[in-house]
Amino acid sequence: MVRDLFGIDVRSLAVFRVSLGVVLCWDLFDRMLGIEAHYTQDGLVPAKLLQALSVRPVYSLHLFSDTLNFQVLLFAVASAAALMLLLGWRTRVATLVSFVLILSMHSRNPLTLHHGDTLLRVLLMWGVFLPLGARASVDARRSLAATVASPVLSIGSAALMLQGFFVYLIATISKLQYDSWWDGRALYAVVHKASYVRPLGEYLAQFPEVLELFSHATLFVEGAIPVLFFSPWKRNGCRVAAVLLGLGLHAGIFAVVDVGTFQPVTALALFPWLPASLWERLGWRLGDVDAKPWRPRWGSQAVAGLLLGYTLISNALAIDVAQRNMPEPLATVGYVLRLDQRWRMFANTDATQQGWWVVTGKLENGAPFDLLHGTPSVSLERPEHYYREMPNMAWRTYWANISNEHYTPFRPAMGRYFCTSWNRNAEPKLRTSAVQVIYVVEHNYKAELGGIVRPRELVTTECGESER
Repeated sequence: MVRDLFGIDVRSLAVFRVSLGVVLCWDLFDRMLGIEAHYTQDGLVPAKLLQALSVRPVYSLHLFSDTLNFQVLLFAVASAAALMLLLGWRTRVATLVSFVLILSMHSRNPLTLHHGDTLLRVLLMWGVFLPLGARASVDARRSLAATVASPVLSIGSAALMLQGFFVYLIATISKLQYDSWWDGRALYAVVHKASYVRPLGEYLAQFPEVLELFSHATLFVEGAIPVLFFSPWKRNGCRVAAVLLGLGLHAGIFAVVDVGTFQPVTALALFPWLPASLWERLGWRLGDVDAKPWRPRWGSQAVAGLLLGYTLISNALAIDVAQRNMPEPLATVGYVLRLDQRWRMFANTDATQQGWWVVTGKLENGAPFDLLHGTPSVSLERPEHYYREMPNMAWRTYWANISNEHYTPFRPAMGRYFCTSWNRNAEPKLRTSAVQVIYVVEHNYKAELGGIVRPRELVTTECGESER
């Protein structure tokens, strides 16, 4: 019974591993676009400032040196480990190194993190406890893991499967706590958040009735997935149906809003649920005569069990709208390993704000200059297709966080960064003597509101001589 519920077919593990490696490579390449801004001393979140403002000590390899060269070196090692994971070469080592470096990178700059980063991190963590290289890998071809029989059953396999279950279950329960999902207003609010909506979402915003239907469909599909995972009736077929529903859901969301790697990462959590019968029907047969059951070491089982226990508690606490915190000293452990999970994505859509940012430089002659667009005309008007103006989700998440009052102490560093980065490459006549950052908030997530715009200054910084 337990094997049927929590045993993972080795072919499903292979698909999970390859997909995880692809997404990890994508994420690392994407973050390289902002490596200087997000991970160096001259960037938006200097290491000394981060450590000074953190409630608890920050443990990160990326804090050993704040130079650009050192950060590039760590990214190169992480990319090599991700590629090794994708190929299944020295898989266990590659998975562990990837987890440690992703954990370190996330701890270095929490202002750029979103739910997809949390899930990517914990999926890598569970992968450390599993034979991800058992099939379709360099390790298997070299006979390093080919004797592993299917299915793989351990605390690690149960944890990996339950991780996906928790994501959909908590996300559904969270949405059910808000009226906007019951009455179908939810997606209308979502597609009006200018910082990440795609053109298709902007087009659908013209059809509130269609969005109401999609809101109810999203809630139904998201809620059906965890039920189908544990269906006692035709379990294998129900699990395949759950995976297909999930992939369809994420493809639809990906087409409407740009939330970076979040949708692909969430899709990864579905693959361990794929049953052996699917691969047999597709013609992928094992045919291992000498394969033996995989038996993990008791020490790794114990660690996985403790981590799973923490995950259970964290997800249980996340159901409460008040989002109660983990009791000490568990909270410290969770902080260091970044284990806390709150899958409340798009839950309270009535609190949704759409906003955009304006960064204005003051030229030596006193004229204003738009530093984000590199134009002399500065406008507070809502830009068209604003999501395209941000390089990636890490930048959009940073902007969303820095607009929160909680991160006010980081704003002076933001002003200094724009002074330095702009003046370093600008022509002498376009160098700025001061920088002002404004966040323009527009409340129009309900049809009866005609768009209430409130510009809010985040910071004004005088550029010193060294920054010109």
